[in-house]
Amino acid sequence: MLIFLTDRGMFSVLFDFAGCGMDKNGHSLEFNVRIDSVRAAHRALDDRIAQLIAEGCADQIMLQRLKRQKLVLRDRLTQLLNDRLPDIIA
Repeated sequence: MLIFLTDRGMFSVLFDFAGCGMDKNGHSLEFNVRIDSVRAAHRALDDRIAQLIAEGCADQIMLQRLKRQKLVLRDRLTQLLNDRLPDIIA
C-alpha cells in the first residue's frame, strides 16, 4: 500500500495488487479467469455449431442442445459480468 500527499493537500491511497491476487481494477484474478473460461467455452460452442451447420448436419436435436448450452453459457457470462460491477445507489 502506498500513501502519498496530493497537490491539494489530501492523502491518496494506492494499493499494490500484484501480491494479493487482484488486478489493477480490484477484481479477483480467479474471477477474471472464470469469465475468460466461460467466454472460451461459449466461443468453442459457437464454432462447433457453425461447423455442424456448414457440414449440413441432419441431427437437429444435437444442434438444439448445443444452442441451448450456448445460451446457458451466455446467461452465465452476463451474470458474472453484472456481478463484477458494484451496486451503486444513485
